[in-house]
Amino acid sequence: MVKILEMLNRIPGETINDEISRLKMVLATIKELELNLKKFLDEKQYNLLYEHVLTLLDSFKFNLIANSADTYKQLNLAMAAREKAIHRHVKFVLSMMKPSDKLVLMGHNRHLSKDISAIKNGGAAPPGGGHVPSVGTYINQLLPGQVFSIWQLFNQGSSSQPYVNLNSKYVSRPDTLNAILAKIGSNFLIPTAGPRLFEKSLDIVGIYNAEYRTAITKQADAIFFIDEVSPLRK
Repeated sequence: MVKILEMLNRIPGETINDEISRLKMVLATIKELELNLKKFLDEKQYNLLYEHVLTLLDSFKFNLIANSADTYKQLNLAMAAREKAIHRHVKFVLSMMKPSDKLVLMGHNRHLSKDISAIKNGGAAPPGGGHVPSVGTYINQLLPGQVFSIWQLFNQGSSSQPYVNLNSKYVSRPDTLNAILAKIGSNFLIPTAGPRLFEKSLDIVGIYNAEYRTAITKQADAIFFIDEVSPLRK
């Protein structure tokens, strides 16, 4: 076990390719020592160790593809790789749960969309890159009737995202679902079942101030609305 922990230590100046190679060696060592590790850790802890290292490896593979992409076609391969890794990890977590356990996922709205195929104008590099479904859609298909999704929507404000080439200022846009909700109140939780408005395909403003179009009833069971958002404060 000490050997594995030492192999997991980051090496100063290590490249992503080097780190990928090192993590592959860690996984091979974990497999090689499987019987002894299961005696030392127990089978559940062994499986957690292997899965967490595998997920770390997948995250570096995704970054390697994304960092070298110079077209959206290439970037979408990274988006697909990332979503596949999330699919696998979520399925692993579900396999470790008791029948009465509940799994709570937090993420951007479109990652948690219950039917990403029903989202139009989803952007040049959507969750899954157009190759595989979003993790929300994947889980909704895996566990039909067992998923309850809450989307957070806002009307205006700002975010703390650090990239200068992406928008961090949010401006209220007329006729979007966000602006319509702002007329109701400044902060509330509302179920999507019932109001006919939610069955209509409407423009929604999301992260980076980007607009996409969908009927919210196809994506979420409830909306948590905040009129004005801001970066986290101390």
